[in-house]
Amino acid sequence: MSSTPVPKLLLGTAAACAALLVVLLLAPRAADLIGSASPTPSVLVSASPSELASASPSPTAIASPNPTATATPTYLLTVVVDGAENGKVVSVPAGINCPTTCSARFPKGTRVVLTPMAGPAPSGYDETWLDWAERCAGAGTTCEITIAADYTAHATFHVRPSAFGLQVLIDGPADSGFVTSAPAGINCGNSGSTCLHAYAFGTMVNLMAVARPGYLFMGWTGPCNGTGACVITLGAPTDVPAVEVTARFEPVS
Repeated sequence: MSSTPVPKLLLGTAAACAALLVVLLLAPRAADLIGSASPTPSVLVSASPSELASASPSPTAIASPNPTATATPTYLLTVVVDGAENGKVVSVPAGINCPTTCSARFPKGTRVVLTPMAGPAPSGYDETWLDWAERCAGAGTTCEITIAADYTAHATFHVRPSAFGLQVLIDGPADSGFVTSAPAGINCGNSGSTCLHAYAFGTMVNLMAVARPGYLFMGWTGPCNGTGACVITLGAPTDVPAVEVTARFEPVS
């Protein structure tokens, strides 16, 4: 018995159907595999550029952590003012205005200049001068301190008289001798004698003693000694109220 041949068209159709069936069966699985391997669209678009930037540490935060600043130490400067009324001391930089404000704190390393300011001189006096003690010992117009610890500066104001008196005394019998001065002012032991005279500050006075006949000049006592001329420069604090010089005369033996 002979078999009936299957037409080629039918065979091709059957093969195509079988292949289509395989593709349809495998398509969901392939979709799953592809979907799991690729990021979802929402993951790719959900982060904005600013969010991405904020998620990364900034270079500044990594390279330069903010250290805690160390405070500069400060020290106490104290000024003591003595002497003339109305005198005061002020500082640059500001802080001291003594006797109102006599202490202030300044940072370490600060250069502080203290300046004395004298008030008006009392009646009978014409000038005020100053002595510094402690941090700025000696006379001067300003006191400069570079702050490195607690310091005290002591300022003493002095007033200077308008004139300084010079008093000459004669030790000996009347008319035994006399004393004159250059510059003029003293003419002690003569008729109408002047034994006390006031000289301006800083005047150098030369006193000369002359013995009368029958007497000898024996010498000076006080700020001068010997038998030569007595030279005195007036103006020291000890010149107030007056400098006293004695000229001693004795009879010739």
